[in-house]
Amino acid sequence: MRKSKSAFTLVEVIMAVALIAMGTALVMTFLLPDGDSLKRRPPDRVLMSAIKAARLDALKSGRDLSLYYNKLGYFSVCDTETAVEKFKLWLNPKKKDLFEKAEKEGSHLDDSDFPNDVEIEFYQIYPEVVSSSILSFSEEPLKCLRFSADSSMTHAKIVVRDGGGEIFYETDIFTGTLIKRDKIDG
Repeated sequence: MRKSKSAFTLVEVIMAVALIAMGTALVMTFLLPDGDSLKRRPPDRVLMSAIKAARLDALKSGRDLSLYYNKLGYFSVCDTETAVEKFKLWLNPKKKDLFEKAEKEGSHLDDSDFPNDVEIEFYQIYPEVVSSSILSFSEEPLKCLRFSADSSMTHAKIVVRDGGGEIFYETDIFTGTLIKRDKIDG
């Protein structure tokens, strides 16, 4: 009596593994978002991260810090007294990589090279006064938000404009949190 051997050949095993890999790759392209969309972060989330980081750094260092928004698409945290930049938080890390690469190569890039569709402005919220006939407050945007070493910050209205419209926030001067006030669709 002859026993029959029923085994897979090496070619059949390789073909099965290749088919499984191709099927998995095809399914994953539909289920997972692309890398660029993972790198894009909502501006309000980055703003909140920048505020928290600046506030925490002011507490740790015992120095007053200023938070600026650069139209190239990043937040810059600087020592208020010396104007030395401590760190940056970019809205789009891909753009950050391009700027760092250009900086290493010694070339100069500006906002015309990489247009940014996000605008962020800070406006001072002034205390309510009984009689405003003597006082006049500016309606011009602030250049920066200030963070004190005692953990307080500028009381401000922040306007975030992007392709999705305008969103208005108010800062809580003691906790550094953003309070969403209104959204106007673009």
